[in-house]
Amino acid sequence: MPVIRRTFVHIAGYYPLAPQDNYRRFQREYARSLKAWGFSGQFGPLVETPDWSSWIITTSGPNWQSEVEHILFRWDDIIEADRKQSWPARLLLSLYTFVDFIAHGALYRYARHAWRYAGFFLYPFVLLGLLYAAAYFGLKGTTSLSPLLAAILALPLWGGLVALLGKPLKLDHLLDDWNYGRAITRKGDPAVEARLQRLAEYLNSRPDEVLVVGHSFGAIWGAEMIARMIAALPEGRPIRFASVGASILKIGFHSASAPLRRALTSIAASPRVIWYDFNALNDVMNFHRVEPLSALGLPGKAPQLRNVRFRPMVSPDYYTKMQRNFFRLHNQFISGNDNRAPYDYVMLMCGPFCMEVVADSEEGAVQWFSPDGALNTEGSARI
Repeated sequence: MPVIRRTFVHIAGYYPLAPQDNYRRFQREYARSLKAWGFSGQFGPLVETPDWSSWIITTSGPNWQSEVEHILFRWDDIIEADRKQSWPARLLLSLYTFVDFIAHGALYRYARHAWRYAGFFLYPFVLLGLLYAAAYFGLKGTTSLSPLLAAILALPLWGGLVALLGKPLKLDHLLDDWNYGRAITRKGDPAVEARLQRLAEYLNSRPDEVLVVGHSFGAIWGAEMIARMIAALPEGRPIRFASVGASILKIGFHSASAPLRRALTSIAASPRVIWYDFNALNDVMNFHRVEPLSALGLPGKAPQLRNVRFRPMVSPDYYTKMQRNFFRLHNQFISGNDNRAPYDYVMLMCGPFCMEVVADSEEGAVQWFSPDGALNTEGSARI
């Protein structure tokens, strides 16, 4: 019986979920996909370090088994620190961010290549404008103040509305996300990059297959880490890179994003890297069918683009609820499936096939398993 061994690295997006919470979430989503495919499996204990957390996942069907070291890169503490800043500081930084992304051509390029992403950029700033309009017209309609005085006095009322409604509207998360993006565009984040360097050194020492999954903002750090792996070991073993629901062009389309562009050029020139970019039409937080290297005018081997359809992955009732929530749709890239489908995060992580084998198949791995989770003849030939 074949036993597949893999080191799987998950680099999450800009969301401060602690390792214990992530561990429980991965277990829940793993169980969903196992049920769909008819597999069995178990999680080992959570092991925490300052740079990453890890656990062993053993998955099997009747005639195959995989042993995966799952590594969760840690930067939740850095994100959490942003959440603790005051609203006045957040709003001032947001004004700077808004002007900076427009002045450096990012908004124009979003609109040109992926208009939904332009809407995602504008959304929190439009919300801020609407809240200010509510404060201003509320004052103007109930007092006889002059327009100028009403505009000035509306500011503290606006600040109160933002503080009251900011969390339910996810304004704190969205504004912190864009502010952090601006902050790292020119010079990166030394704290994160030091951790990436240590993880890159560890991964270069691993004897097993290495698959790096960067979700959302995490795809930026995935590219940065892989560039470090290549710099240290240009002729090493293959590095598989799955950018899923990626925000690489969020920073790449900013004209001052030289560090990220250097990293992308490095991985595109390396024979070690096998890169696939998974994107979805109805996810406003990714760039659907936009190949990043060509869009940025960079040389090298472009990633293979793969379109992901969420509807076949989950039950009809679940999809109906999910499609009303853009954040939940975005997270389906890294969630379990209710049904066997061409794209399945758990299959990438724990299945018996290399990423490119599944990604190059129109039906994914669906046709390679019997109902009980056993590999059929065709599936066995793909390992």
